Amino acid sequence: MAERADVSAKTITSWLRGNVKSPRDWRPLGRVLLAIRASASEANEVLEGAGHPPVHQLAERNDTAADLDLLAEWLRPAVPFMPPDRLIAVPIGREAELTRAKTALQLHKRYVLSGMGGIGKTTLAIELAHQLRQAYPDGVFWGDLRTATADAVLESWGQVHGIAMERLTDFQSRAARMRAVFSRKKVLIILDDVLDSQIALQIIPAQHTECAVLMTTRSEVVAQAVARRQGDVGQQLEPFKRPYSLSLLLERVAPEKRAEVQDAADAVADLLGDLPLALNICAALCADTGLTLADMAALLTEMQTRLDYLRLDEQPL
Repeated sequence: MAERADVSAKTITSWLRGNVKSPRDWRPLGRVLLAIRASASEANEVLEGAGHPPVHQLAERNDTAADLDLLAEWLRPAVPFMPPDRLIAVPIGREAELTRAKTALQLHKRYVLSGMGGIGKTTLAIELAHQLRQAYPDGVFWGDLRTATADAVLESWGQVHGIAMERLTDFQSRAARMRAVFSRKKVLIILDDVLDSQIALQIIPAQHTECAVLMTTRSEVVAQAVARRQGDVGQQLEPFKRPYSLSLLLERVAPEKRAEVQDAADAVADLLGDLPLALNICAALCADTGLTLADMAALLTEMQTRLDYLRLDEQPL
């Protein structure tokens, strides 16, 4: 939290313990509130509880660009934004893919990201949602079709628009209702981990609307079925190139010892197949536990050896 809000951990701890109940400067408090995605009403409640004016009064009294940028999140009209928080602060190694996807969404309205699990599809989709947020004045809508049913996704979208989906008796009528709503809006719709192309195509609006649609899938068959229509495009994500893998590990684990741990980082990247999700998890584990990259390489090698033994045990005699 301290890193995300750019506020010292000691300061946040003092607030949590009640040691400091009325911070003299509202700005660090505002940055923490932004980091936890507090609503405008929640921000006002906390600010006033700490002895500061509410958001709109702070905006009137502070005319610097930095202060207004800090308050802008709570001053803009309430626009639905459903994607999760960014999984990583800065996406490394996907700059070209980001640019290609952003351009395609603006031109083609539909885009499909495909690739194996752990390749970084969801991370890229979340980053696109945050970067394109301002381009869609009617909101950004998210649906995870691996952890939720299509009906549940439609219900969550309906709730945002005040639509009582329980009055609609079947999936087709609910999907048609949401398509009609989106047909009059300019929104970005993201469907993550699509398993069934037919269901996904039923809940997105027609291509001639102002809506853009981004889908992710592990299935090449699904990707082909979704992108089969004229104008739809997509890209298959590949594992990181080795320099990006090394950059991610070295920057997050041992930035001051790059030359000394280069070989260990290379071994870890090789053992993890240069998969972005695995690399990020590994880097986070090293940072949190104090393990070196050499330690991690040894652990991964041991795990791989155990798995190889298990595979041998399963072989018929």
